[in-house]
Amino acid sequence: MYQAELCKSHVRGRLVTTEVLFTALGIAVAYFFAFGMNFVGGAVAWRLPIAAQILPAVIISIVLFGLPETPRWLIERGRIEEATQVMCQVYGTGPEDEYIVAEKAAIIEALEVENANPFRWTHVLRKDRVQTGWRVWLAVLALTFNQVRARAVPQCTGKC
Repeated sequence: MYQAELCKSHVRGRLVTTEVLFTALGIAVAYFFAFGMNFVGGAVAWRLPIAAQILPAVIISIVLFGLPETPRWLIERGRIEEATQVMCQVYGTGPEDEYIVAEKAAIIEALEVENANPFRWTHVLRKDRVQTGWRVWLAVLALTFNQVRARAVPQCTGKC
């Protein structure tokens, strides 16, 4: 969400898709790493995969403190000037730039629409013209089967 809110609209789809790609690659690497550790045995077989996650988590946690709030979050809280400053820093332009003005107006309009139609969990499973409920069900089903498949793979103990 953070990335999607801070990138320009013409590259947003590619960047978000790339982020999902790297997440999937990271999961694949983690699976292969954990599979390889099955052949090691002992306490290191479960401790090393957990320990390998600590350094990236610490680095990301430290970097997060230097990132600005998103313009959408700032505008939602009435801090429009600060949101404009963040957009100017991120996009490398001035506050009068055409893109900044249009983006700020789009965020304000989107927030007005969202406030007029507040979110309800029942909307997630509704039957509408785009079949929101069915799409959510398919996503949950696919993710569930992914986890079931991952746990159903037999673990190697001893000689394989």
